[in-house]
Amino acid sequence: MSVFGSRLIEARKRRGMTQAQLAAAIKVSRSGLSGYETEGKDASYEVLCRLVDVLGVSADYLIGVDDDAVMGLKHIAA
Repeated sequence: MSVFGSRLIEARKRRGMTQAQLAAAIKVSRSGLSGYETEGKDASYEVLCRLVDVLGVSADYLIGVDDDAVMGLKHIAA
């Protein structure tokens, strides 16, 4: 599993969202979201921006550039 996929799953679960809920919020199919999470598929720029907005984490955090990005998981209430 990719860093992006692992972090996407972690951020989604921390938000208490199912794949179906997150997929609807970012306007992709549930199978499309599953592809990002487990199959190593790359999200488009537009989808990445929607993920950042919905999950409240930075793009740098999601793609593995920064472990402590400004909006990283430490800023999400558990």
